[in-house]
Amino acid sequence: MTRQIALRIPDEMLAKLDEYVARGMFTNRTDAVRAAIGALIDEAEERQIADEYRRAYTAQPEDPALNESYARMATETMEPW
Repeated sequence: MTRQIALRIPDEMLAKLDEYVARGMFTNRTDAVRAAIGALIDEAEERQIADEYRRAYTAQPEDPALNESYARMATETMEPW
């Protein structure tokens, strides 16, 4: 299902949008606006995921002793070339 929305934008933005359409970057204004909204949603979701990772690492910081232990185990299990 799709919905129609009314949108008011400054003349300068509309001129730039029309320029992109004229250059063939988008089929029409609607496609350009859809692409922009899609990019905005993708960026917001990526930012949200990054924030969640940041919060998780802040709540449970890395243990340097464990990192050294993991690195030692990894090198010990590798066969010499």
